[in-house]
Amino acid sequence: MKQPGNEQIETFQKLQWLLSMLGSESEHEDLTPMYWLYTFQTHDISNGDVWSKTVHLIYLCLKSHLIEITPSKYLIGGGVEEFAKNLLNQNPFDNEKHKNVSFWMDPSIVATNYCAALVDQHKLTYGDDNVNINFISEIMFLFNGVQPNWLELVSSMK
Repeated sequence: MKQPGNEQIETFQKLQWLLSMLGSESEHEDLTPMYWLYTFQTHDISNGDVWSKTVHLIYLCLKSHLIEITPSKYLIGGGVEEFAKNLLNQNPFDNEKHKNVSFWMDPSIVATNYCAALVDQHKLTYGDDNVNINFISEIMFLFNGVQPNWLELVSSMK
């Protein structure tokens, strides 16, 4: 089995941190998609790879029933797939068209009861930077079952 690279480990660490913050019984935060974007960025704030990766992870978490979007009006019509497409089509770094980033700034991302149960089951605590391999393995298993997969979704946008 191929060992994850440093970038993958950092991504899993940040994803675990976000999900543990959302799912922690003591925290129960809600975050915007823009907060997720800032969490995954490293150096270059306008990096399209970070933008795409963030949308990909939000999509996978939504399809895996780890998170929900509130208010639900953002999912009416095309559901999760349409929401992800809107995130991909709205450049969050375009300051001149800031009014066009509503999908990045307005909805909240909240943990589902399922996410909270996983966080509790794996005894994750908000702020712990150690990667919990069992938690990440379970998340990766969930992500592998997502349909349509990310590549199908992105190719349907062209």
